[in-house]
Amino acid sequence: MITALGMTPGGSSHGQDRMVKFATQDRLEPFTSERLKPGTLVPIEFRTPDGRRTLGYEATLLADICDAVLEARKQGSLTEKQQHVAKQCEILVRGFARVGIVALVDEDTGYQADRARDALAKIWEEFVAKELRKWVKTFPGEFYRENV
Repeated sequence: MITALGMTPGGSSHGQDRMVKFATQDRLEPFTSERLKPGTLVPIEFRTPDGRRTLGYEATLLADICDAVLEARKQGSLTEKQQHVAKQCEILVRGFARVGIVALVDEDTGYQADRARDALAKIWEEFVAKELRKWVKTFPGEFYRENV
């Protein structure tokens, strides 16, 4: 999620999970859903396709974070250094919308059983490539398999 938001991994989290620290900061707090309130963001342990254990979050939390960041930007609450994160959020939300509408139509028509296994990931990648070509390689293959 840190990479998807255009943030650098690591940083000065002072022992805290960087995603939790970002999502629960004072500048975003007025705009966050209940799922992003302090104490509610708990990482989930899972295995990557290559068998490594790692920590992550429920995929839909990325959309919640994007909503909070975009509303904070709209209200003028973000710092200048956070503006690039808002731009990333805008691109992500627009990509989510495109993939989501295709998935809903496919489900309603029964086509989801006929489409290629990675069809939604390809739609996502095509949109992201067009909108923000330099970030496509920052999304590892696991991102598509786990979140689409």
